[in-house]
Amino acid sequence: MNLVKDICTVIPVVVLTATAVLATGAVMGLGYLTVL
Repeated sequence: MNLVKDICTVIPVVVLTATAVLATGAVMGLGYLTVL
């Protein structure tokens, strides 16, 4: 098991996923506010 390699593989995926979720939430939030 190469933990360092696993971590270096997992972290970018987690970061990208979190960024995508936050971006989607921000867009939806702005769209909701615009509708109001």
